[in-house]
Amino acid sequence: LSGTHGKSTSLRQYLDEFVWSRWEGKTRLFLLRCSVAKELTSSLCQILTEEPDAGETLNKLVEQGAFLTEVEKGRYRMHDLFHEYLLNRAENELDLQTAERMRRAYADWLMAQKDYYAALREYTRLLDSAGINSCLRAISDFSVLQAVESEMNFAKRHVMGKLSDDFIESNPYLLERMPWAHFLGGDAVGFTSWMDRMNERIPGFMEEHPSIAETAAFMG
Repeated sequence: LSGTHGKSTSLRQYLDEFVWSRWEGKTRLFLLRCSVAKELTSSLCQILTEEPDAGETLNKLVEQGAFLTEVEKGRYRMHDLFHEYLLNRAENELDLQTAERMRRAYADWLMAQKDYYAALREYTRLLDSAGINSCLRAISDFSVLQAVESEMNFAKRHVMGKLSDDFIESNPYLLERMPWAHFLGGDAVGFTSWMDRMNERIPGFMEEHPSIAETAAFMG
């Protein structure tokens, strides 16, 4: 939580004692499983919790004023501080398998909603190459002009320095974008290095991703 350590501790203690402890176990589990998303809908809650009455639980929490604000009909945004509180609890209380299942379900839901950049962030956190590729293909199909700038910004924020080089080199869609990102950022050394790596990988990616050869020829 934001602020000094003392304020953060006080807020956590307050939420523990006067908020969290007053909810029954089913409600607590509902909130922990939904903590992966900051904005909630009935359908998303049902996917994340696998509970058929998830929509009813969400509505009850809204009626109780449980740190949820309606941003549009049927969509509710969680207060930032409470969301961070839930994330901290979920990290300590949910097993890794459940946490990964939730995040993957959330990424798939975002993809189905055509929120490609949000889905891309989630798939990147999961190191899900297939999900990353699906998002990048969808973004490119949606708008070629918009995609170039947006994808480069994404690469700078979520890929460069955050994903391992081995992971990037094994993913043709990410690999193809790395020289572009360094080129647009004015990094000649990085551009040259990633161009060399891309050229080395072209034979193995040609059948799956033929455009990588076109990119190499254009930028070379």
